[in-house]
Amino acid sequence: MMRRLLPTVCLLTVLALLTAVVPTGALISLAQGQSAVSTVPFDTVDRAPTEESQKNTDVVIEPLEVHTASGESFGYGFSTMNPNNNEAHELGFNWVKVYDVPAEPQPVKVLYRVKADAFDWYNLSAFEWQVRQLAEAYGDNIDAYEIGNEVNTYFEWGQPPNASRYVDVLCTARYAILQVDPTAEIISAGLAPVGRISGVWDGHAGHNVSVQDEREYLKEFLNANGQLCSDAIGYHPMGFRADYDAEPDVDGGTPETDCSDGFCFRGVEKIYEIIQADGLDDLKIWATEVGWIVEPADECIGHPSWQGRYWQIVSAQKQAENLVGAFKYARFHYPWMEALFVFNLDFVTAPYYDECEQMSHYSVYGRPAADALGAMSKVIRSTYLPLVLRSP
Repeated sequence: MMRRLLPTVCLLTVLALLTAVVPTGALISLAQGQSAVSTVPFDTVDRAPTEESQKNTDVVIEPLEVHTASGESFGYGFSTMNPNNNEAHELGFNWVKVYDVPAEPQPVKVLYRVKADAFDWYNLSAFEWQVRQLAEAYGDNIDAYEIGNEVNTYFEWGQPPNASRYVDVLCTARYAILQVDPTAEIISAGLAPVGRISGVWDGHAGHNVSVQDEREYLKEFLNANGQLCSDAIGYHPMGFRADYDAEPDVDGGTPETDCSDGFCFRGVEKIYEIIQADGLDDLKIWATEVGWIVEPADECIGHPSWQGRYWQIVSAQKQAENLVGAFKYARFHYPWMEALFVFNLDFVTAPYYDECEQMSHYSVYGRPAADALGAMSKVIRSTYLPLVLRSP
């Protein structure tokens, strides 16, 4: 028996040593006794051996994973107040979300947020003309368009939220843009996480006139075939007070683990569950705003913009840890998420905000999060080193 075990022990030891000495960026395969360097991206990596591997009484030990490689297809993004020459590229990011059109092509891809609300629904022809003019003038500088913002709220939509009417606006924008910029990506408005809203208003579930439960809104959006006019679903999985890995819809007993009502980053999982339930497994999500807010200076306590936000405050270090953690969690667990945008890079430098404006306290500029996100590896590759032992 000992003689049978010795080869196994030796092989396991060799595998452990290989894992310890493989340099970053290297990828080793021991399948069939061959060594090779691979550049397979994470999105197309082979998975663990199936039961087929156990034919002929083979014993398959859980494969060893090595994570290295490139995630170029994933959108690492920042929301920025500066559409030109911002620092996203220097931090290794490949997308920015902007609110003013860039004057020229940027070193990163550009998601431009198009203003769209209920009043555009009343004059779709004028809206179509405006959006077409935008695409004709600036299409060379824009790679994707997000149509509207948090349209499940009265504040952004301008009237009680109405998903069916928003779909009309979205489809009008898509038609106008693609007529002149056929390679552009169209992203539906990032929905605001507002929690579970009870009751029904005017036939709309989870609606109280001011906001509609984002999950109920999404259901109505899909019922109206909104997915036919968008390349991905926009959502804002803000972190609130919870850690990046807090379990959705669960109160873990501490502020860091409390994700009641989906108020946490992983609340996005519930959005994808709705998409799956509608048979749309291939429909992707873009997290177009993800952030944690840091504590303001004492003189800012009581500033009007902070109303209702004090419970969400985290330390600057925790902001950094959560943002890096959110990217890593998404890359390893969410193959259906195509892009994640930090809210925000640099609103703290905006001349139109005073120093106490809450928007500036989501900024990573000048805080530990900027260094942490810059140092964060944008490279993820996975392969398996299967160990198959032949039974005697």
